[in-house]
Amino acid sequence: MAIVINIDKKIIVKIAYIIESTSKSGGSFYQTLNLYDDLIKNFNKNHKIIIYTNKQENLKNFKNNKIFYTLNLIDKIIIKLSIINFFRFFLNFFSFKTSFERLLLKDNIDLIIFPNPTITHYTIRKIKFVSTIFDLCHLDHKQFPEVDTKEFDNREKLYNHLSNNGCGIITNSLILKKQISKRYFFPNKKIFSIPFNPVKKKFKVRKNKEFFFLYPANYWMHKNHEIIIKAVKILSKNKKINFKCIFTGSDKGYLSQINRLISFYNLEEFFELKGFVNENELLNLYNDCLGVVMTSYFGPTNLPPLESFIYKKPLIYNEKFSKEIPEKNCLMININNENELSKAMLKVLNNKYPKNKISNASKYIISKKKETKKEILNFQRFLDQLKN
Repeated sequence: MAIVINIDKKIIVKIAYIIESTSKSGGSFYQTLNLYDDLIKNFNKNHKIIIYTNKQENLKNFKNNKIFYTLNLIDKIIIKLSIINFFRFFLNFFSFKTSFERLLLKDNIDLIIFPNPTITHYTIRKIKFVSTIFDLCHLDHKQFPEVDTKEFDNREKLYNHLSNNGCGIITNSLILKKQISKRYFFPNKKIFSIPFNPVKKKFKVRKNKEFFFLYPANYWMHKNHEIIIKAVKILSKNKKINFKCIFTGSDKGYLSQINRLISFYNLEEFFELKGFVNENELLNLYNDCLGVVMTSYFGPTNLPPLESFIYKKPLIYNEKFSKEIPEKNCLMININNENELSKAMLKVLNNKYPKNKISNASKYIISKKKETKKEILNFQRFLDQLKN
Protein backbone atom coordinates (compact mmCIF):
# COMPACT_ATOMS: atom_id res chain seq x y z
CA MET A 1 0.00 0.00 0.00
CA ALA A 2 1.28 3.48 -0.80
CA ILE A 3 -0.04 6.93 0.04
CA VAL A 4 1.16 9.55 -2.46
CA ILE A 5 1.28 13.27 -1.68
CA ASN A 6 2.17 16.02 -4.17
CA ILE A 7 4.45 14.35 -6.72
CA ASP A 8 5.59 16.63 -9.53
CA LYS A 9 5.72 14.70 -12.81
CA LYS A 10 7.74 17.28 -14.80
CA ILE A 11 11.23 16.19 -13.86
CA ILE A 12 14.30 14.74 -15.54
CA VAL A 13 15.91 12.72 -12.71
CA LYS A 14 13.67 11.13 -10.11
CA ILE A 15 15.41 10.18 -6.90
CA ALA A 16 13.92 8.05 -4.13
CA TYR A 17 15.21 9.05 -0.70
CA ILE A 18 14.54 6.13 1.63
CA ILE A 19 13.94 6.80 5.34
CA GLU A 20 13.55 3.67 7.46
CA SER A 21 14.34 5.13 10.90
CA THR A 22 12.56 7.52 13.27
CA SER A 23 13.63 10.31 15.61
CA LYS A 24 14.18 7.75 18.38
CA SER A 25 17.21 6.51 16.44
CA GLY A 26 19.01 9.63 17.63
CA GLY A 27 21.71 11.41 15.66
CA SER A 28 21.51 9.13 12.62
CA PHE A 29 17.91 10.22 12.01
CA TYR A 30 18.74 13.92 12.20
CA GLN A 31 21.71 13.36 9.91
CA THR A 32 19.22 11.86 7.46
CA LEU A 33 17.06 15.01 7.64
CA ASN A 34 20.07 17.32 7.37
CA LEU A 35 21.39 15.54 4.28
CA TYR A 36 17.96 15.76 2.68
CA ASP A 37 17.78 19.51 3.40
CA ASP A 38 21.23 20.05 1.90
CA LEU A 39 20.36 18.13 -1.25
CA ILE A 40 17.07 20.02 -1.68
CA LYS A 41 18.79 23.40 -1.25
CA ASN A 42 21.57 22.69 -3.70
CA PHE A 43 20.06 20.46 -6.41
CA ASN A 44 18.71 22.13 -9.53
CA LYS A 45 15.11 21.81 -10.64
CA ASN A 46 15.88 18.90 -12.95
CA HIS A 47 16.50 16.66 -9.95
CA LYS A 48 13.44 15.72 -7.95
CA ILE A 49 13.82 14.00 -4.60
CA ILE A 50 10.86 12.01 -3.32
CA ILE A 51 10.73 10.77 0.25
CA TYR A 52 9.79 7.13 0.68
CA THR A 53 9.28 6.04 4.28
CA ASN A 54 7.72 3.05 5.99
CA LYS A 55 7.32 5.01 9.24
CA GLN A 56 4.04 6.93 9.36
CA GLU A 57 5.34 9.42 11.94
CA ASN A 58 8.00 10.66 9.50
CA LEU A 59 5.43 12.18 7.14
CA LYS A 60 4.98 15.22 9.38
CA ASN A 61 8.63 16.20 8.77
CA PHE A 62 8.02 16.90 5.08
CA LYS A 63 5.50 19.13 3.33
CA ASN A 64 5.57 17.68 -0.18
CA ASN A 65 6.88 14.83 -2.30
CA LYS A 66 6.47 12.06 0.23
CA ILE A 67 5.23 8.51 -0.09
CA PHE A 68 4.34 6.16 2.71
CA TYR A 69 4.80 2.49 1.90
CA THR A 70 4.38 -0.74 3.82
CA LEU A 71 6.29 -3.99 3.55
CA ASN A 72 4.30 -7.19 3.40
CA LEU A 73 5.37 -10.32 5.25
CA ILE A 74 7.11 -11.79 2.19
CA ASP A 75 9.12 -8.58 1.72
CA LYS A 76 10.24 -8.64 5.36
CA ILE A 77 11.37 -12.27 5.09
CA ILE A 78 13.21 -11.60 1.84
CA ILE A 79 15.02 -8.55 3.25
CA LYS A 80 16.07 -10.50 6.33
CA LEU A 81 17.33 -13.49 4.32
CA SER A 82 18.99 -11.35 1.66
CA ILE A 83 22.18 -11.07 3.73
CA ILE A 84 22.85 -14.70 2.68
CA ASN A 85 24.78 -14.88 -0.60
CA PHE A 86 23.07 -18.06 -1.81
CA PHE A 87 19.63 -16.56 -1.18
CA ARG A 88 20.52 -13.48 -3.22
CA PHE A 89 21.72 -15.76 -6.03
CA PHE A 90 18.33 -17.50 -5.88
CA LEU A 91 16.48 -14.16 -6.11
CA ASN A 92 18.62 -13.04 -9.04
CA PHE A 93 18.17 -16.33 -10.87
CA PHE A 94 14.40 -16.00 -10.75
CA SER A 95 14.48 -12.18 -11.25
CA PHE A 96 12.41 -11.75 -8.10
CA LYS A 97 11.63 -8.23 -6.95
CA THR A 98 10.09 -7.08 -3.69
CA SER A 99 6.87 -5.08 -3.72
CA PHE A 100 8.98 -2.12 -2.59
CA GLU A 101 11.21 -2.23 -5.66
CA ARG A 102 8.18 -2.80 -7.89
CA LEU A 103 6.67 0.39 -6.41
CA LEU A 104 9.84 2.35 -7.24
CA LEU A 105 9.90 0.96 -10.78
CA LYS A 106 6.23 1.83 -11.21
CA ASP A 107 7.05 5.40 -10.11
CA ASN A 108 9.87 5.58 -12.72
CA ILE A 109 12.58 6.14 -10.12
CA ASP A 110 16.02 6.63 -11.67
CA LEU A 111 18.12 6.41 -8.53
CA ILE A 112 17.75 5.39 -4.88
CA ILE A 113 19.56 7.15 -2.03
CA PHE A 114 19.80 5.25 1.24
CA PRO A 115 20.82 7.93 3.78
CA ASN A 116 21.64 5.26 6.36
CA PRO A 117 23.34 1.88 5.92
CA THR A 118 20.59 -0.70 5.44
CA ILE A 119 20.21 -4.33 4.41
CA THR A 120 17.36 -3.24 2.13
CA HIS A 121 19.85 -2.50 -0.64
CA TYR A 122 20.65 -6.23 -0.78
CA THR A 123 17.23 -6.70 -2.43
CA ILE A 124 17.51 -4.00 -5.11
CA ARG A 125 17.85 -5.59 -8.56
CA LYS A 126 16.94 -3.12 -11.30
CA ILE A 127 17.50 0.40 -9.94
CA LYS A 128 20.83 2.13 -9.38
CA PHE A 129 21.47 3.11 -5.78
CA VAL A 130 23.74 5.17 -3.58
CA SER A 131 24.19 4.46 0.11
CA THR A 132 26.09 5.93 3.03
CA ILE A 133 29.02 4.98 5.24
CA PHE A 134 29.41 7.35 8.18
CA ASP A 135 32.05 5.50 10.16
CA LEU A 136 34.39 2.51 10.04
CA CYS A 137 34.59 2.13 13.80
CA HIS A 138 33.86 -1.58 13.66
CA LEU A 139 37.45 -1.95 12.41
CA ASP A 140 39.07 -0.19 15.37
CA HIS A 141 36.79 -0.84 18.34
CA LYS A 142 35.92 -4.53 18.44
CA GLN A 143 36.06 -4.42 22.25
CA PHE A 144 32.53 -3.01 22.45
CA PRO A 145 29.51 -5.36 22.46
CA GLU A 146 27.76 -3.19 19.85
CA VAL A 147 30.48 -4.15 17.35
CA ASP A 148 30.93 -7.78 18.31
CA THR A 149 31.95 -10.46 15.80
CA LYS A 150 28.44 -10.73 14.40
CA GLU A 151 28.08 -6.97 13.93
CA PHE A 152 31.58 -6.79 12.45
CA ASP A 153 30.72 -9.46 9.88
CA ASN A 154 27.37 -7.84 9.08
CA ARG A 155 28.99 -4.47 8.45
CA GLU A 156 31.73 -5.94 6.28
CA LYS A 157 29.21 -7.87 4.19
CA LEU A 158 27.05 -4.77 3.80
CA TYR A 159 29.89 -2.43 2.84
CA ASN A 160 31.40 -4.95 0.43
CA HIS A 161 28.02 -5.46 -1.20
CA LEU A 162 27.66 -1.69 -1.51
CA SER A 163 31.10 -1.35 -3.07
CA ASN A 164 30.33 -4.13 -5.58
CA ASN A 165 26.76 -3.19 -6.45
CA GLY A 166 26.20 0.47 -5.57
CA CYS A 167 26.96 3.23 -8.04
CA GLY A 168 28.14 5.68 -5.39
CA ILE A 169 28.84 6.19 -1.70
CA ILE A 170 28.08 9.24 0.47
CA THR A 171 30.16 9.88 3.55
CA ASN A 172 30.76 13.00 5.64
CA SER A 173 34.52 13.31 5.94
CA LEU A 174 37.46 13.48 3.57
CA ILE A 175 39.31 11.24 6.03
CA LEU A 176 36.59 8.60 5.75
CA LYS A 177 36.49 8.99 1.98
CA LYS A 178 40.12 7.91 1.70
CA GLN A 179 39.65 5.05 4.18
CA ILE A 180 36.55 3.72 2.39
CA SER A 181 38.21 3.85 -1.03
CA LYS A 182 41.30 2.03 0.24
CA ARG A 183 39.55 -0.73 2.20
CA TYR A 184 36.71 -1.54 -0.18
CA PHE A 185 38.50 -0.80 -3.47
CA PHE A 186 35.83 1.70 -4.44
CA PRO A 187 36.71 4.49 -6.92
CA ASN A 188 37.53 7.70 -5.09
CA LYS A 189 35.64 9.78 -7.68
CA LYS A 190 32.42 7.93 -6.81
CA ILE A 191 32.63 8.72 -3.10
CA PHE A 192 31.13 12.04 -2.04
CA SER A 193 32.09 13.69 1.23
CA ILE A 194 29.08 15.76 2.27
CA PRO A 195 29.61 17.13 5.81
CA PHE A 196 26.97 17.10 8.52
CA ASN A 197 25.23 20.48 8.52
CA PRO A 198 22.88 20.87 11.46
CA VAL A 199 20.44 23.73 11.10
CA LYS A 200 19.91 26.19 13.93
CA LYS A 201 16.20 26.19 14.63
CA LYS A 202 13.94 28.61 16.43
CA PHE A 203 12.81 27.63 19.88
CA LYS A 204 10.95 29.15 22.79
CA VAL A 205 13.52 30.62 25.16
CA ARG A 206 12.92 29.61 28.76
CA LYS A 207 14.35 30.97 31.95
CA ASN A 208 16.66 28.37 33.44
CA LYS A 209 19.01 28.94 36.37
CA GLU A 210 20.57 25.48 36.31
CA PHE A 211 24.23 25.08 35.44
CA PHE A 212 24.80 21.89 33.52
CA PHE A 213 26.90 20.12 30.92
CA LEU A 214 25.05 18.31 28.16
CA TYR A 215 25.89 14.96 26.60
CA PRO A 216 23.23 14.01 24.03
CA ALA A 217 24.00 10.40 23.11
CA ASN A 218 22.21 7.08 23.21
CA TYR A 219 23.33 4.83 26.04
CA TRP A 220 25.89 2.66 24.23
CA MET A 221 29.11 1.51 25.87
CA HIS A 222 31.21 3.21 23.16
CA LYS A 223 29.70 6.59 24.09
CA ASN A 224 31.92 6.46 27.19
CA HIS A 225 29.63 8.07 29.76
CA GLU A 226 31.82 6.42 32.38
CA ILE A 227 34.70 8.87 31.99
CA ILE A 228 32.34 11.82 32.63
CA ILE A 229 31.16 10.19 35.86
CA LYS A 230 34.75 9.71 37.00
CA ALA A 231 35.61 13.34 36.13
CA VAL A 232 32.61 14.58 38.10
CA LYS A 233 33.79 12.50 41.06
CA ILE A 234 36.98 14.59 41.04
CA LEU A 235 35.09 17.89 40.68
CA SER A 236 32.61 16.97 43.41
CA LYS A 237 35.35 17.35 46.02
CA ASN A 238 35.15 21.12 45.47
CA LYS A 239 32.04 22.08 47.43
CA LYS A 240 31.99 25.58 45.91
CA ILE A 241 31.18 24.28 42.45
CA ASN A 242 27.49 24.10 41.54
CA PHE A 243 26.66 22.12 38.41
CA LYS A 244 25.31 18.85 37.07
CA CYS A 245 25.44 16.76 33.91
CA ILE A 246 22.42 15.93 31.77
CA PHE A 247 22.52 12.83 29.59
CA THR A 248 19.85 12.24 26.95
CA GLY A 249 19.18 9.30 24.68
CA SER A 250 17.61 5.90 24.27
CA ASP A 251 18.86 2.94 26.27
CA LYS A 252 20.93 0.59 24.11
CA GLY A 253 21.69 -1.79 26.94
CA TYR A 254 24.14 0.28 28.98
CA LEU A 255 21.92 2.60 31.03
CA SER A 256 21.78 0.33 34.07
CA GLN A 257 25.58 0.22 34.20
CA ILE A 258 25.72 4.02 34.11
CA ASN A 259 23.22 4.26 36.95
CA ARG A 260 25.17 1.74 39.02
CA LEU A 261 28.39 3.71 38.58
CA ILE A 262 26.74 6.98 39.61
CA SER A 263 25.34 5.28 42.72
CA PHE A 264 28.70 3.66 43.50
CA TYR A 265 30.34 7.10 43.65
CA ASN A 266 27.33 8.69 45.43
CA LEU A 267 26.95 11.27 42.68
CA GLU A 268 23.17 11.22 42.18
CA GLU A 269 22.87 14.97 42.84
CA PHE A 270 25.25 15.71 39.92
CA PHE A 271 23.41 13.76 37.23
CA GLU A 272 20.08 13.84 35.44
CA LEU A 273 19.59 10.91 33.09
CA LYS A 274 16.84 11.59 30.61
CA GLY A 275 15.56 9.14 28.08
CA PHE A 276 14.78 10.10 24.51
CA VAL A 277 13.84 13.78 24.30
CA ASN A 278 11.99 15.45 21.44
CA GLU A 279 13.62 18.00 19.20
CA ASN A 280 12.22 21.06 21.00
CA GLU A 281 13.44 19.81 24.36
CA LEU A 282 16.88 19.09 22.94
CA LEU A 283 17.11 22.59 21.43
CA ASN A 284 16.32 24.08 24.83
CA LEU A 285 18.99 21.93 26.45
CA TYR A 286 21.56 23.15 23.93
CA ASN A 287 20.52 26.73 24.55
CA ASP A 288 20.66 26.42 28.33
CA CYS A 289 23.75 24.31 28.87
CA LEU A 290 27.18 25.50 30.00
CA GLY A 291 28.80 23.37 27.33
CA VAL A 292 28.71 20.06 25.48
CA VAL A 293 30.86 17.09 26.45
CA MET A 294 31.39 14.45 23.74
CA THR A 295 33.49 11.53 24.95
CA SER A 296 32.55 8.94 22.33
CA TYR A 297 35.16 6.55 20.97
CA PHE A 298 33.40 6.52 17.60
CA GLY A 299 34.11 9.16 14.98
CA PRO A 300 35.72 11.11 13.43
CA THR A 301 32.39 12.83 12.72
CA ASN A 302 29.57 13.27 15.21
CA LEU A 303 26.54 15.54 15.23
CA PRO A 304 26.63 17.02 18.80
CA PRO A 305 29.96 18.86 18.30
CA LEU A 306 28.53 20.69 15.29
CA GLU A 307 25.31 21.44 17.14
CA SER A 308 27.34 22.90 20.00
CA PHE A 309 29.04 25.17 17.44
CA ILE A 310 25.82 26.53 15.93
CA TYR A 311 24.49 27.32 19.42
CA LYS A 312 27.86 28.89 20.31
CA LYS A 313 28.54 26.57 23.23
CA PRO A 314 31.90 25.35 24.54
CA LEU A 315 32.81 21.85 23.39
CA ILE A 316 35.00 19.22 25.03
CA TYR A 317 35.92 16.55 22.47
CA ASN A 318 38.04 13.49 21.75
CA GLU A 319 41.59 14.54 20.80
CA LYS A 320 41.83 11.63 18.34
CA PHE A 321 39.40 13.48 16.07
CA SER A 322 41.45 16.68 15.87
CA LYS A 323 42.11 16.13 12.14
CA GLU A 324 38.38 16.43 11.54
CA ILE A 325 37.65 19.21 14.06
CA PRO A 326 40.88 21.16 14.73
CA GLU A 327 41.82 21.99 18.32
CA LYS A 328 41.41 25.71 17.67
CA ASN A 329 37.63 25.12 17.72
CA CYS A 330 37.27 23.36 21.08
CA LEU A 331 39.00 21.76 24.08
CA MET A 332 40.58 18.45 23.09
CA ILE A 333 41.18 15.78 25.72
CA ASN A 334 42.28 12.19 26.13
CA ILE A 335 38.88 10.56 26.69
CA ASN A 336 40.48 7.85 28.83
CA ASN A 337 41.82 10.40 31.32
CA GLU A 338 39.32 11.69 33.90
CA ASN A 339 41.82 14.23 35.20
CA GLU A 340 42.10 15.89 31.80
CA LEU A 341 38.33 15.93 31.44
CA SER A 342 37.77 17.38 34.92
CA LYS A 343 40.26 20.20 34.19
CA ALA A 344 38.51 20.99 30.90
CA MET A 345 35.12 21.06 32.63
CA LEU A 346 36.55 23.29 35.34
CA LYS A 347 37.69 25.78 32.67
CA VAL A 348 34.12 26.02 31.43
CA LEU A 349 32.75 26.31 34.96
CA ASN A 350 35.20 29.11 35.80
CA ASN A 351 34.40 30.95 32.56
CA LYS A 352 37.93 30.38 31.27
CA TYR A 353 36.95 28.68 28.03
CA PRO A 354 38.88 30.61 25.31
CA LYS A 355 36.50 32.99 23.54
CA ASN A 356 38.40 32.63 20.26
CA LYS A 357 37.36 28.96 20.13
CA ILE A 358 33.71 30.03 19.89
CA SER A 359 34.43 32.36 16.98
CA ASN A 360 36.68 29.79 15.31
CA ALA A 361 33.90 27.21 15.61
CA SER A 362 31.47 29.55 13.85
CA LYS A 363 33.94 29.94 10.99
CA TYR A 364 34.32 26.17 10.87
CA ILE A 365 30.56 25.77 10.38
CA ILE A 366 30.63 28.31 7.53
CA SER A 367 33.51 26.48 5.84
CA LYS A 368 31.60 23.19 6.08
CA LYS A 369 28.56 24.73 4.42
CA LYS A 370 30.75 25.87 1.51
CA GLU A 371 32.29 22.41 1.30
CA THR A 372 28.81 20.89 1.23
CA LYS A 373 27.65 23.10 -1.63
CA LYS A 374 30.72 22.23 -3.69
CA GLU A 375 30.45 18.48 -3.08
CA ILE A 376 26.72 18.33 -3.82
CA LEU A 377 27.44 20.04 -7.15
CA ASN A 378 29.91 17.24 -7.90
CA PHE A 379 27.32 14.68 -6.83
CA GLN A 380 24.74 16.26 -9.11
CA ARG A 381 27.09 16.06 -12.09
CA PHE A 382 27.71 12.43 -11.25
CA LEU A 383 23.95 11.75 -11.26
CA ASP A 384 23.59 13.47 -14.64
CA GLN A 385 26.22 11.12 -16.07
CA LEU A 386 24.36 8.12 -14.66
CA LYS A 387 21.13 9.28 -16.30
CA ASN A 388 22.81 9.80 -19.64
